[in-house]
Amino acid sequence: MKLKIKNKGDLIRLRNIIAYKVFKNSTKINKFVGYRIPRRKCDNYLVKSLIDITQIDASLIVDEVNYYGKMTMENRFDLLGSGWVRYRCDIKDDFRGQYEYRGIPWNVDIKTGYRWAADYLDENDCIHSPEGVDIKNVWELGRMNYLVPFSLHVLSETDRELQMAALIHYRNVIEDFTKNNPVGIGVNWVLPMEASIRISNILISYDVLKQTDDKDILDTEFTILIGQLVYSHIKFIWNNLEKNIFGGKNGNHYYSDIVGLLVATGYLQNKNVFTKKVYNYAREEFFKETKEQFYSEGGHFEGSTGYFKLVAEMAVFGTAMLIRNGEVIPGFVMERLYNNKNLAVSLRKTNHSYYSFGDCDSGRFVKVVPHGRFLSNSEAESKYLNLDGYTKIYGKAEKYFLEDDSSMDSLIRYTDGLIANTKNDTPSLEAVMVYQLAGKRLNYQKKYTNGNMGAEQNDKKVQISLNLEQSVLEKYPIKKSTELIDFKTQNKLLDFTLFSKMGFCVIRSDKASLLFRFGTNERSGHGHNDTLHYEYEVDGISHQKDPGTFTYTGYPEKRNAYRSAKAHNVPYYGQEQREFQGIFGYRTADNREIVEFTKSAIAVRYRNMYFEHIRRIVIRDNKVLVEDYGKRDFDIHRKMQLRKSPAYGVIDRNIET
Repeated sequence: MKLKIKNKGDLIRLRNIIAYKVFKNSTKINKFVGYRIPRRKCDNYLVKSLIDITQIDASLIVDEVNYYGKMTMENRFDLLGSGWVRYRCDIKDDFRGQYEYRGIPWNVDIKTGYRWAADYLDENDCIHSPEGVDIKNVWELGRMNYLVPFSLHVLSETDRELQMAALIHYRNVIEDFTKNNPVGIGVNWVLPMEASIRISNILISYDVLKQTDDKDILDTEFTILIGQLVYSHIKFIWNNLEKNIFGGKNGNHYYSDIVGLLVATGYLQNKNVFTKKVYNYAREEFFKETKEQFYSEGGHFEGSTGYFKLVAEMAVFGTAMLIRNGEVIPGFVMERLYNNKNLAVSLRKTNHSYYSFGDCDSGRFVKVVPHGRFLSNSEAESKYLNLDGYTKIYGKAEKYFLEDDSSMDSLIRYTDGLIANTKNDTPSLEAVMVYQLAGKRLNYQKKYTNGNMGAEQNDKKVQISLNLEQSVLEKYPIKKSTELIDFKTQNKLLDFTLFSKMGFCVIRSDKASLLFRFGTNERSGHGHNDTLHYEYEVDGISHQKDPGTFTYTGYPEKRNAYRSAKAHNVPYYGQEQREFQGIFGYRTADNREIVEFTKSAIAVRYRNMYFEHIRRIVIRDNKVLVEDYGKRDFDIHRKMQLRKSPAYGVIDRNIET
């Protein structure tokens, strides 16, 4: 194994590996690692309760939450398209010896059976695994997003025997992970981002469950273990902050690191010199990164609705922890939280599903209520190719919860729990949980009042005169026009909502909507070759949908196919808009510019090293028209029909046209 020493964290992990090789025992290892504290110092890392469970209305704990809870009791997790499969080692390991708990294979890709070595460290080798093997399957398991729904399920359980069994199961899971994933060693300690998400979910779930425990199942020893976990996660994240991923600019990984530190230090009963230093640093970095990574009009620079949702959730939870600690929240943070919600709402279709573009790895920071729908196992397998053979193991009739990873409902409701003057349609468990963490809600008076526009666009709307438009278009002799026959305006003025920084516009009527994606000139980490893509829906039926993401490292060729121009509804000139570099980067640059934006039209000019093109969407004579202008011939029909991937690892059985 080749180990490159880049920072203090690598040195500590190297020492951990040496100890692991010598002693092969986690108890002895912990004597040698820098991530463990002596028992006498554990008082500095004991956690307090922030959530008052008596204020949680049991009626808000919906069927989806209880389904998650029951599946977690069986160690069944649906992670990145795996289906609700059982994760189980052959070794029994139950702290009370009465419920036959079987450990979880924390370092195994459940889809392929590939097992990473227990002392694995190198991130590059994690990513460059055999074809079909995906490290994200392991990381998703280690994030423990299932623990908060599980804790709320336990809270709603009226059978005391079942509740006690669930508490024992929770303890077993935490002890299982701790024993088999010594700090700083193995695949679950490669990225601080994963550690940040994990400790946040552990702490919030522990907060809820500790208050339901009248049998002392989560006893003093376990409380000390939680304190050890808090310390080790703080120290690991602190020693390995993921800075400057984008050549001088930080991304979602660093933001996760910072928010994880805020949650972990915010839960401490007392802060010592070290944790005060960490908290103060995280607070200042949170304010700085929130201002730099999010646009004031709403949205995130990484070019993806999926990553926008993930990082926007982090922003809500980070703000909640700062409010709880008595901090004054700057106006620019509140502005971004408020407008992030507005952006999320703007992506909602008439059937309450959501538009999505760019990478979607199904990532969440904290999951309180999973959103989706229930099917039978048989229905799920017939719809999704990734579930082939599922019914042979689990039967056809069993209830199957299909999560909608494009849903923005949780983000919208989290924000409602933080900002007092947002509109609440109905009470939600997500809003209650965020409010409980923050301890109060803040008022925010938005600066712009016209709800039809992105927050900044009222002042910056560009209206190009017809003469100027014609003079520009004359430079593009090749014109093709497409009428969206089923999208009728019904002689009504349509709403145009523009988010120019994140690079999209939504055109909406009562029964239909259209998303026009034109991208951004800023370097983004998770954008696709989808500039000038449009899709629309009428009466809940979608047309020209974005293909999704499907995979990253598991199948590199498929990864690049799903992010290619050929897979999107864009003008095609025979080349990719940007040349691929690996599975995330691009070798070549491009440029786009809004050249028209009025109450009835939007036009964007796109340039790269191969071609120049204008796509214009205009409302004329009760019709919605898509007009394309080029300097040489081009194709406006999608060149590659892929099975849609509505979530990471999930793929439709049938090909939609």
